[in-house]
Amino acid sequence: ELRARTVPFPSVRLNSSTIINFFPTSKLPDDTSNAPTNLNHFCVVVDLTIPSELIVSGHFTVEEIVQPPCKRFGARGDGTSLYVRDPDGNEVEVRYYPWNPDDTVQKVQF
Repeated sequence: ELRARTVPFPSVRLNSSTIINFFPTSKLPDDTSNAPTNLNHFCVVVDLTIPSELIVSGHFTVEEIVQPPCKRFGARGDGTSLYVRDPDGNEVEVRYYPWNPDDTVQKVQF
């Protein structure tokens, strides 16, 4: 898929609920002063109806929200997620799956 250019970056599946995406440095923004140094982002699965509940919960300010909620493909298929910045400046994907095929996945409760 990568050689055929049908995907923008390679992924390696570790198990049924974990993947590692390898983002090329060409995907970094032109201004890298706020770019991550060691990782693009990490993802946590939450037990919420939709991640947008976090927006109104007061846990994150408008400035900390990097990308608003939308449908995205992930390690366990399609889910809804948003991206926020943690206090250390890391980008965190907060994801909700409408189903739970693998109860071994640790969920974070806010």
